[in-house]
Amino acid sequence: MTEFCIFDLDGTLLDTLEDLAVSVNYALEKNGLPQHPIDSYRYFVGDGVLTLIRRASGSGDEGLVKALKADFDRHYNVHRFDRTSLMMALGSFWRRWRKGISQRRCCPISRMSLWEI
Repeated sequence: MTEFCIFDLDGTLLDTLEDLAVSVNYALEKNGLPQHPIDSYRYFVGDGVLTLIRRASGSGDEGLVKALKADFDRHYNVHRFDRTSLMMALGSFWRRWRKGISQRRCCPISRMSLWEI
């Protein structure tokens, strides 16, 4: 009998796509770059926020990527839970099982996510 399960948090337990997309679009607009529909971000996510920004901007210019990341961070730190929610199918599971969360790095945002969602 399984006694516990371990999951990754972002994108597995939490649906963060809209908040990520809105924050990247904010950074793109602030830097004069075209924005993308939220659904297109499904193809940009994976491998971290810098890769997300590179894919969304289409830029390999590290100076621009750094500026976009700074603007993204400022926006996301304020709005990261505006649209983020627990993945719908996990509601009853989340209440029924003991949990463990795996993150590549320990950070306060991960801990806050669990309390704020």
